[in-house]
Amino acid sequence: ADAPPASDALETPSNDPILMPLENPTLFHVFDYIREFTDKVKVQFYVVALDRTFIIHISFPAPRDILSSLNVATKTRFDPVPSVTALMKGLPMDEFSTSFARRLAQRPLPDGSTPIIFLSYNLPPQNP
Repeated sequence: ADAPPASDALETPSNDPILMPLENPTLFHVFDYIREFTDKVKVQFYVVALDRTFIIHISFPAPRDILSSLNVATKTRFDPVPSVTALMKGLPMDEFSTSFARRLAQRPLPDGSTPIIFLSYNLPPQNP
């Protein structure tokens, strides 16, 4: 079981590979991408992709990044709408992160299964 060739890496629109496998690429992949929206606003997207589980951290780049919320979402056999639980509460009245985690958990994977999403969305409510 050899590692997949680098040409199979997920690529950004500019064709720069952002997939950086660590140790054993068949176990998990790490994506670290910073997107500059304006001169003053940069957002970091950090994703760890495991087998049917994704850990997603969205925040401002360091030194301003903080872990202020953490939600987990997954579909169950009891309800077609994914269940979401806040493991760490973020800003008061911030429902965007729970809604976003629920929407990500609704998307089926290529094999037809549904993912488990751990989402840490740490941007102020005015910047979703």
